[in-house]
Amino acid sequence: MRYMHIELTTAEERVPQIIYSEIDDVGYEVRKVEIYFDGSVGYASSENEVGKTLLADQVIPTLEEIDSDNEIIATQLSREDFEIIWASYTKQ
Repeated sequence: MRYMHIELTTAEERVPQIIYSEIDDVGYEVRKVEIYFDGSVGYASSENEVGKTLLADQVIPTLEEIDSDNEIIATQLSREDFEIIWASYTKQ
């Protein structure tokens, strides 16, 4: 598994400002939390989808590929940090 924190630097209300993703060894999202510019939150897993959030149906690019976009800041998260974030936003 790999874990990512993605932040968009341009404000656009219809897309999330912050994304936290858990990605399996093949490259597909397993769980995701999205935080929007208006403060609303959505999350998704294989069992649940809340808000506008859905798991991607395509392989997620590498951290380096995502971070090469000038409007995106992508950093790696630890599993522990992702679990804390997941629990705090999903209350699970």
